[in-house]
Amino acid sequence: MLASGRYAMLDDGMGFSLVPWRPVIEQRLGQQIAATVRNGGVEWIVGRTPTRGV
Repeated sequence: MLASGRYAMLDDGMGFSLVPWRPVIEQRLGQQIAATVRNGGVEWIVGRTPTRGV
């Protein structure tokens, strides 16, 4: 929550961005959401995805 309103933080692994809060975000609190933009479309992956151990 900032003086100018409520925002969500998006982390891309190298930095972060603040985006205006939308009610649909509330449903996904605590989950990882990945988006890939290709050829004018967006592919969404919601939830925790398994990762390989190192």
